[in-house]
Amino acid sequence: LYILISSFLYILRVSFTTKTIGYLNNKITLENKNGLLEYMKDIYIHQSFCLKGRAKRVEAYFGIGSFGMIISLIVNFISILFMIKDETGIEILTPISIGIFYVLYFYAILSILTLCIRRLHDSLYSGLWVILLLVPYLNIFIIYRIFVKSSWDINSLRDMS
Repeated sequence: LYILISSFLYILRVSFTTKTIGYLNNKITLENKNGLLEYMKDIYIHQSFCLKGRAKRVEAYFGIGSFGMIISLIVNFISILFMIKDETGIEILTPISIGIFYVLYFYAILSILTLCIRRLHDSLYSGLWVILLLVPYLNIFIIYRIFVKSSWDINSLRDMS
């Protein structure tokens, strides 16, 4: 059991430290120097509404994985506001709390949608393909493109033409 757990942790460590990007016979190995907080800062603060550019597969893993944590932080913040309202009796905090919740909730959802669009750009697809996430059975193709398909090396595509 110890060997199994240690080998699993080694595989996780190796898979998050190096990434292979390639097209046909060209392979490039990139070192992953960003940590979890840097990825979350890029996803939710710096590139939250940026539709241009590319996103790595690791960013998609961290972005979607941290979405539940971000939503739970928002809910906890709103519950603190409701507790303050109950203790002080200030009724104006109820609509303010609900408004803050919806603003932060839609901000988080838009950040994830732009992350998915940038990830599709990295897979050489248009960002409009994200609409297929709403269509049953076709969303499996987009989920495959976002989470499974590796990044493409644009320079090797330029060399071919």
